[in-house]
Amino acid sequence: MAEDFGGDHNASGNKGERFVKDLMAQNVSIPPDVLSKVFNVPLEEIEKIEKDLRNAKMVKGNPLTWDYVLAFRTGEQDKMIKPKNKEKANRPLNSGYESEWENGMTERKYFLQIILQTQRELEGAFLSTRLFKFRKKEKNFTSEDEKFIFMLVGMTEDNIKRWADHRDTDLEIEPVAACREGRRREFPLALRTRLDEQDDPAKCTLPLENWHAMYCQYNPRAEKSIYRQYPRLPDDSNSPKTFFDEKTRLRIIYETMIEDKGEGGAEIEIQAHITSAKHPLVACFPLHDSKQLDSLEEKWIKNREIRNCMTVPLEEIKNYFGEPTAFYYGFMMFYLRWLIWPTIIGVIFFIAQLGYGQVDVPGLFVMALFIIFWCVAFVDFWIRQESRYRLLWGMTKFETKAVARPEFKGEWQHDRVSGLWIEDYSFIYRLIKGSFVFSGLGVWMAGCVVSAIYVLLLRDANPEDLGLKIGLGITNGAMISFFDYVYQFVSIYGNKWENHRTEQDFQDALISKSFIFKFFNSFSSLFYLTFIRPYVKGTAYYVQHYSTICGECKDSDTNIPSCSTTELDYSCCYSSGSFCTKTHVENQINSQVLSDLRLQLASLFVTAIVIQNFLEVFIPFFKGKLAAKRDERNAQQRGEALKDKSEAERQMSLAENRNTIDDMSEMVVQFGYITMFVIALPITPLLALINNIIELRVDGYKIIRESQRPHPNGSYGLGAWNGVLGFFSIVAVGTNVALITWRTRLVPVLLNNTDPTFKWVFFTFISILLGLLVAAEKWAIPDTPIEVTQGIERQRLIENILVLGARIDKDDDEPPKKDGEEVSEFAFDPTKDFIDVTQLPQVPLGDLTQLEEKPSGP
Repeated sequence: MAEDFGGDHNASGNKGERFVKDLMAQNVSIPPDVLSKVFNVPLEEIEKIEKDLRNAKMVKGNPLTWDYVLAFRTGEQDKMIKPKNKEKANRPLNSGYESEWENGMTERKYFLQIILQTQRELEGAFLSTRLFKFRKKEKNFTSEDEKFIFMLVGMTEDNIKRWADHRDTDLEIEPVAACREGRRREFPLALRTRLDEQDDPAKCTLPLENWHAMYCQYNPRAEKSIYRQYPRLPDDSNSPKTFFDEKTRLRIIYETMIEDKGEGGAEIEIQAHITSAKHPLVACFPLHDSKQLDSLEEKWIKNREIRNCMTVPLEEIKNYFGEPTAFYYGFMMFYLRWLIWPTIIGVIFFIAQLGYGQVDVPGLFVMALFIIFWCVAFVDFWIRQESRYRLLWGMTKFETKAVARPEFKGEWQHDRVSGLWIEDYSFIYRLIKGSFVFSGLGVWMAGCVVSAIYVLLLRDANPEDLGLKIGLGITNGAMISFFDYVYQFVSIYGNKWENHRTEQDFQDALISKSFIFKFFNSFSSLFYLTFIRPYVKGTAYYVQHYSTICGECKDSDTNIPSCSTTELDYSCCYSSGSFCTKTHVENQINSQVLSDLRLQLASLFVTAIVIQNFLEVFIPFFKGKLAAKRDERNAQQRGEALKDKSEAERQMSLAENRNTIDDMSEMVVQFGYITMFVIALPITPLLALINNIIELRVDGYKIIRESQRPHPNGSYGLGAWNGVLGFFSIVAVGTNVALITWRTRLVPVLLNNTDPTFKWVFFTFISILLGLLVAAEKWAIPDTPIEVTQGIERQRLIENILVLGARIDKDDDEPPKKDGEEVSEFAFDPTKDFIDVTQLPQVPLGDLTQLEEKPSGP
């Protein structure tokens, strides 16, 4: 064949190039070097042909890659389903199967109608689709032994640009190109930015970094060079260039699938269909990229250097998994670093407690004060860090550009701000629904709290039984996890009923419900042991049941009845000449309360860690093993060898990666344990630090190897979780001051007075004082750093001028001359004198308003 292309090189070369182009267009898998030898075409020319074909394919026709997968059940052949009236109305005309539409059809055929209708809706929204079945490819769509059919979804470059223009999608700009375009338009920021060494440092005083991480909406009429360009295939730098990175492209595809049809989307209610047994859709996810996953695993999971134990490849996580996941791991990194100082101080006080043999050691109030100011500063500085991430990742305008959830049902009306049509839902209706939801959840929450208190009452029956206390503490921890698991399902259904418009609103409402329950469920036992039981049971309970408290009472038969009364006579607790005074008894009781609190806190904390890791690590591992055994057993029953799954089938079997609410819930409860009751167990920060370092790797392995790729939703930040953290920082002031006031010896020693009234005065005064100091601390730490505020304003100016075409005010903006410089404030003419000034004739004062200027002509 090579000889056929001998002779005239130009003629044979052109002919050979046409053959090569035809073969590549038909996706014939022949290596480029072989094509070069066979058709006598230079290798560089073959690479150029391949690049041109990719560019053409990316712009029109099928997309260059298939990015999303929708997996459907094929249904049962022997099960009959009668179509709904709405489905009958949308049936094809003259379908030839009128009896089946009226009387019912097999589930397999019914599901196929839904699948094909879904395909039509997606393609009507300018998405590209392709139906595939796997394994026995010679058969048609379905077969007896195939349970699933897969729809691949992609989008051409032209349609991505169309949607990006429609939704004003924000894209990162190219700093140098954007600055040059700004100079062409005489934009002052660009004129005074130093691009290279040739620029005059006296005139170009601003650094190019001001143009980094700037995001502007996509506008097809703007200069194209200002947008940053990416390889269309992330692992191939020679692939065609595009303005849309992989994350943005996936987000556009997902938004197109779920957006209202009136807005140009397909309006596929993905989550509602997946959870419905009557719909064939079982999974919807973006396809993983194995090379990027391997890179993430190498940088994250397999990176065992000590200096990197508290870090993750955050930029890569953001680019691959999206901003919601990145905000969570950004918080984890920040939290880990801030745990170092509480850990050091906590270890010091824990060693002191071991040395003294009691919880209430000298100087314990110092740790309480440190934790109060630490938690307030932590929350404020995290909010500042979050605002930096928001600017760097282009999420400052996300709240105004988020698409509505496909499950959202509202009424179309005119927006009072823009005058455009918007779909909205009555705030009153949502408030009424929320009241019903919270009422029902409140009943469940009350039942959980009563159950926890019942367990504690069982423990109170024999409080000195250490085994019983540990066992019931673990039981309480397990109950907390179980109640929380049930509560999640109930709250999700209630949240859906409330009909929230955007995903961010939905998540924030779910977080509020989750937090209220978790607060009572996780901390009720600690508040009971610390504050409620000592008040309700009274001194007599501790004297009667704890041998460490005024032990003489236990040994005297005549004193036991007196000591068991609620109104205890302290004289019964000590014999003549004993030092067992009222103050001594109270100190012993407080010491016992702190010991019980420590044991309960340790039980809850350790139990939570064990259960969470068991659910996150071992359950998925065993489920994977059982699934593999089941597939092998089914293959043996069919008399076939176990076939390898396709990539879509394999990823469909992975766990769905929904959101980070569960992970953040763990961290928030842990934060509450650390901030509110840490003086009882000062090594809590150390336990949290160790757990979180391990959690960072466990979560990484889970989302890289055991989870589907999450939907690429944007995010404004942690949302309602920041409010929860702020709530804990406020409650921590009250709990720590209360612990210091009523459970330590600080007040009697400091005030030299044991009167309970003085304790209330001390508690009130210190709480108000600390509240004022905390308020001053919050005032001194603004939520948004000045550089972020400036960056947002700079981004707005760049977008207005370079993208939207706003006019530039070209008035002279030079600063005024300094003192000592030659300044001519008025024209000085020494030839002029007063005699040259035109004088007005005498005019009566009352006629001044009638004065008119006479014409200067003859």
